[in-house]
Amino acid sequence: GGKEDAGASAKAAPPEVAAPAETAAIVEVSAPAAPLDLPGRLAAANLANGGRQFIQCRACHTLEQDGAHLTGPNLWGIENAKAGSKAGFEFSTAVAESGITWTKEELDAFIKSPNDVIPGSKMIFRGISDDQKRADLLSYLLNETSPATASE
Repeated sequence: GGKEDAGASAKAAPPEVAAPAETAAIVEVSAPAAPLDLPGRLAAANLANGGRQFIQCRACHTLEQDGAHLTGPNLWGIENAKAGSKAGFEFSTAVAESGITWTKEELDAFIKSPNDVIPGSKMIFRGISDDQKRADLLSYLLNETSPATASE
């Protein structure tokens, strides 16, 4: 009789095999919506994560008003500033002649891929491809470099 019991438990297996398909359906239903546009990503931004993202930028940039230029320029007041216009920093010709005004959209594109936005820039950073991580960083950057919102 022992062999019949083994056969019975083998027949009980198919419902368990079906379970992963149910799990897959749940995963599909909860998949993220289409990527948010920049205002949506900025609204959802995590400033603490942006601060962590900025650690890699800190090697070359300062944020505070009248902060020192390092390898890269101080970023105070960057929003809506003309690229290459920060006094006391020697910008590459590519940046100085780019004609770019640092809107949120331009900053987002530049942080995504600096060399695609301004080929010949001295900035050696490769960029942040992840849309939300980039928005976290941009939100932090704008918050910390704006007279209205900067931390005390």
